[in-house]
Amino acid sequence: MTDYFKDHKNMHKLMERRREGFEEVMKRKKISIDDQMTINHYRKAVWDYWSSKYFALKKDDEPKHYQGSLLTESRKNYTQEQLAKIYKRNGYKCYTLTVPWFLVWDTYDRLSRKYFKGPAHAEEIEDTKEWCDFTDRFKTKEWVSPSKNPLYYWTKAWEYDVSPLEHTDVKEFMRARLKERKKYSHQVVEAKIKQKMEEEATQQQQRLEAERAEKLKKQEEIEKLRSKRYESIETVARDPAVYILCEKKKIFTKFKNKCNALYVGESLVFSSRVSAYQHFNNPNNELVKKLVNKLKKPKDYIVQRIKDNVKIKVLRFKSMENNDHRKEIEGYLIKRLNPLINSSKRNGFYKRSFIEKKEDEDVYWAEVEYTYKTQLYTFGDTKTIYHVGKKDFVKRESLDGEEAMDIQFQRSFNTWVKENNIKNRKDEWKEDPEAFYAGLGGLRDLWKYKKERENANGK
Repeated sequence: MTDYFKDHKNMHKLMERRREGFEEVMKRKKISIDDQMTINHYRKAVWDYWSSKYFALKKDDEPKHYQGSLLTESRKNYTQEQLAKIYKRNGYKCYTLTVPWFLVWDTYDRLSRKYFKGPAHAEEIEDTKEWCDFTDRFKTKEWVSPSKNPLYYWTKAWEYDVSPLEHTDVKEFMRARLKERKKYSHQVVEAKIKQKMEEEATQQQQRLEAERAEKLKKQEEIEKLRSKRYESIETVARDPAVYILCEKKKIFTKFKNKCNALYVGESLVFSSRVSAYQHFNNPNNELVKKLVNKLKKPKDYIVQRIKDNVKIKVLRFKSMENNDHRKEIEGYLIKRLNPLINSSKRNGFYKRSFIEKKEDEDVYWAEVEYTYKTQLYTFGDTKTIYHVGKKDFVKRESLDGEEAMDIQFQRSFNTWVKENNIKNRKDEWKEDPEAFYAGLGGLRDLWKYKKERENANGK
């Protein structure tokens, strides 16, 4: 450095002047070449200033550090008597001095490092890069005490306000520290016990709330399930439906009448039809009439026993708009349930699926699935495979492994069908299969191969 920059005050003044120029430049929207020079001058001034301060501090601190290190190493390796012998053996002149206890060896240094909290505990340099970024170099940090007691507030000076200079020896100093510390220890324990009790109470409350919520959820699910299964005969919806009239308790029905079924019927306008079964005291009530004709019992006898003992189950599907399908479902239920009153449709043959799929739809899905399986889906080659049903890994070549591969393929295929809206694109496939496959992506080669194969077979 030049003689001019050796004067620290002049360096500080220069840095302040350069700072003013730098702040003026930062206020501008555009920066010219001269402004860049101003910024670089400020950077250099800051660097020179803090370098000078660092080296000045180092020159002042190095002798103290060397002396402290010598004392620390001496204490670590030798006793005082052993070190005196070494000094005499080496020919050093040794002196007997009267010093206070805290100046023996490095005692004061050791105590201050452990119990004294100076500025170093509150400030520290975050990053050396901040020298070049012109941001604040120091960040205040809260001292984390060994105790979580809010009364513990020592962030500077001697901890617990106990200084070694106020005591005759180290034992008295440590006794004073322990005495002050005991004032806060019981509060720390009480706070921890209170905190633990609060945590346990909170956990217990959370468990009770979770159990209560789970119970309410189950009750809601049960109520929803019940409401789906059965409806009130007075509030039933007005739409095409097949209905089943059942007894709540067996009175007229027998074991052969499944689900206590009295009667199975169907109607396109259910609301008008169900009114014929309401109000059992009505002389024209159809349910009462049918029971009278079937059982040959007095009307009053039947009304008295079915009152508050009849429930209804209503089945509604889209297909029930079709009269044939609705009647077929009615016949199927009559055959399965064997209701007490019904006499017709008992011996017919009915399929479990009332709406048959068209042939072209089966071809469509078979071709789409084959295409995905051979062209898009990639089977694994690992020795093991995860089985969803068993929730464990199985050998790929075993029967369980084949089942696991089928499950994974089906799940992947269903996802692909949903993402590409395959269910609603059958018309595209019928009109132009080539365009349909091309739109799926990655299937042009497959379609080309298919056309070539068909042409070859035709010839």
